[in-house]
Amino acid sequence: MLIPVLYGEDISRDFSPEFKVIENMFEVHTNVVWDGNRNIDENMYSGSETDLKRFFPEGSFSIDIKSRFLHSIGKSSPEILESRYNASMPIVEGVVYPEYNNLNSIMDGIKNSGLKALVFGGGTNVTGCFRLKPGSGVIAIDTSRLNSISLKGNTVTVGSGTYGPELEKTLNSHGYTCGNFPESFNYSTVGGWIGTLENGQESNQYGGIENAIISVRAITSQGEIDDRIVPRESSGFPAKSAFLGSEGKYGLIVEATLKTFRQPAKRFFKSYFFKSFNDGIEAIRTMDRFPTILRLSDETETSIAISSGGDSSLKRLFLNYLKMRGVGKGAMMIGVNNNSQFPDKISGGISAGSFAARQWFRERYTRPAMANILWKHGYVPDTLETSAMWDVMPALHESTIQKFHSIEKERGFKGIIMAHLSHMYETGACIYFTFIIRSENAMEDLSAVRESIMNNFIKMGAALSDHHGMGTYLKKYQHPNKIRMQSLLDDNLFSGWKNE
Repeated sequence: MLIPVLYGEDISRDFSPEFKVIENMFEVHTNVVWDGNRNIDENMYSGSETDLKRFFPEGSFSIDIKSRFLHSIGKSSPEILESRYNASMPIVEGVVYPEYNNLNSIMDGIKNSGLKALVFGGGTNVTGCFRLKPGSGVIAIDTSRLNSISLKGNTVTVGSGTYGPELEKTLNSHGYTCGNFPESFNYSTVGGWIGTLENGQESNQYGGIENAIISVRAITSQGEIDDRIVPRESSGFPAKSAFLGSEGKYGLIVEATLKTFRQPAKRFFKSYFFKSFNDGIEAIRTMDRFPTILRLSDETETSIAISSGGDSSLKRLFLNYLKMRGVGKGAMMIGVNNNSQFPDKISGGISAGSFAARQWFRERYTRPAMANILWKHGYVPDTLETSAMWDVMPALHESTIQKFHSIEKERGFKGIIMAHLSHMYETGACIYFTFIIRSENAMEDLSAVRESIMNNFIKMGAALSDHHGMGTYLKKYQHPNKIRMQSLLDDNLFSGWKNE
């Protein structure tokens, strides 16, 4: 049985020009070597519908092998790479689909079955939250039927299984926006945003999910827990504080009440170029106010962006303009601002019109399609993100790039690495490092690169993650005291992933 493991295959954006640029950087030409499917031997994964019928209401569960497999894998590069090589992996015993009217019976069924639960929203997790404990019986709780949306005043109460586009469409029809737009927006759920302490692309204006959340209603092995829907409350420990970043370990988020924001009347777009990435960092650091979206690409990421798209007289004119202004090999910054125009001048920056920012905004959810091309042609793309204080940022960027190239030379694979800033704070910013490797020992080399970069984050005093959570992959880097504190709220019933 063939099971697709990549996501974003429905994206129609053609990334072949960007892919050609990357191939030229690798100095190779490749054919498709993988179709993006995992080959499953159905005989390896037997399941008994009769067993689950004893515990769960009719129509509320599935033991279909495809469903079981897809609820046992996230979208991290290690997981996708293992699928490319058909590495063995445990999968859940079944998938249960709770609805609002059967939550208690579903929970009773899990307890009575002796299975452990794994909460599954959109499945876009990249930190290993679906890696199962070997040899243990696990059932996935799919939240997709928990998808109600109810507006009241300037708040919305929304089911945890509601996808981003569903929520935004409903809010837009009433003149509101959720203000929360991760790159996985089309594929991720509200419960996933809360469980990973997610940060959207417009966080400069709206903040992360922690800024939007008012209350949480959840169900644990001990019963239901919820918050009052009030602007602020100081009595006791609110459920929302517990479930922000909980990664499904404390219970099932049923629904949440979020703030809503008025839709912007108009968006403004602007791009600037700097002689260097560090010049761009300094310009952002000294801004009085950040626009809604601000993204600064380093020299490598900028080069790929402006080299793609073919050749034309207009493009040559633009590149000559950048060269003449001394930023032809520099760093590009794009900005999107709601309701307010950009200044014509930014310290150290050369204004470059609005085209680049407009194009990025139109295509801001399409990046998975680029990764898919790379995967299918034998490359391994990956991204690790962190946040750091402004005074650390230049050295963090430089040292991480150096670490990557040291590992590349030491292990003998071919690779490229690039970075960009996004999510600006008064004290610092989030920085994403995207790298691509091509290797005969891809699994070992990917692991070595990730280990080197994560250790460098720690050495430089940066965060383990700005907004993707800890999961399985990052736990080993976390301080033991933090682990002990977080484990105080662990619910044994929700221990389906190995978390080690």
